[in-house]
Amino acid sequence: SRKINQLINEQGQICYGNAEKKKIVQNYYERLYHQETVQEEKIEQYLQEVNLPWIPKEVETMLEGNITMMELTEALKKQNTGKAPGPDGLPVEFYITFQET
Repeated sequence: SRKINQLINEQGQICYGNAEKKKIVQNYYERLYHQETVQEEKIEQYLQEVNLPWIPKEVETMLEGNITMMELTEALKKQNTGKAPGPDGLPVEFYITFQET
């Protein structure tokens, strides 16, 4: 049988009734997906204290720019062939073959 016969509630009691089990599951998922209020001040304080490295402005500008054909060509040259296709279902060999198109 694929039925859940019993669940243990927050007080550690074993519950057998359907209504009780339903409530236990409902409470579990309500707590699991409950979104706590974000305290912006604490986040800012943490980020200041952790002393993370910063990207120089000129590097940031370059990274935010459009990808060039030269960058794409270089990336294709570095790819390993004979591997499984990516999320689009096309293998690297496809892109290498049709890169000029």
